[in-house]
Amino acid sequence: MELNRKINKANTHRIAVSSYSHKNRSMQTQESLHEVNICTALEFNKHIKRYITQPMTFMNTAAEPGWRQYTPDLLLEYEDGMLEFGEIKLFSVSQKESFQSKFERHKRIVKERTGKNLVIFTEENLPDQQLIQFKQLKPFLTIQLAPEINSQIVDLLKNKQLSVREVESFVLARGEHSQYVMALIAHNFIKTVDLTIVTRDSLVELSA
Repeated sequence: MELNRKINKANTHRIAVSSYSHKNRSMQTQESLHEVNICTALEFNKHIKRYITQPMTFMNTAAEPGWRQYTPDLLLEYEDGMLEFGEIKLFSVSQKESFQSKFERHKRIVKERTGKNLVIFTEENLPDQQLIQFKQLKPFLTIQLAPEINSQIVDLLKNKQLSVREVESFVLARGEHSQYVMALIAHNFIKTVDLTIVTRDSLVELSA
């Protein structure tokens, strides 16, 4: 199974929206705003190399009772090469007994058909302010970082915090565009001290 090849691509009659994925360099379809939000967070997950949404549909060809077909929300490839299917749900829904029973069946189906695990993605560990910042930073993921500038940024921010305005002045003096600072944050080379909308007054520091 290869992530690039969408085997038995799922039906798209429930698709509500599409969003661009920088990891995949393509549009990915989603069924809800919640799915868009989770996929936005995946763009910033350093452990995930790429992913596709609505990857394939498993049909009940053996006439098992209780289900007709099942389409996972995600197929993910991690940086270590591992593949895993994902289901996106609101955390409140994921705690319901009715969902958990159905999810156990879906895990079994995926494991039997592909040998891969099925896991749940919720907003439980995604603070609202983090999501807002992710949405602000996502366009800057297209900007490639320059190692020679980055090494100077390390020296500039070593053991201290500076405002975005100060770092911006530093990179401008070295021939980079002002947007380079936002790219540094988007790629997690530096981070804001507080999870808020990034402004020129925001304090930043080196990422751990």
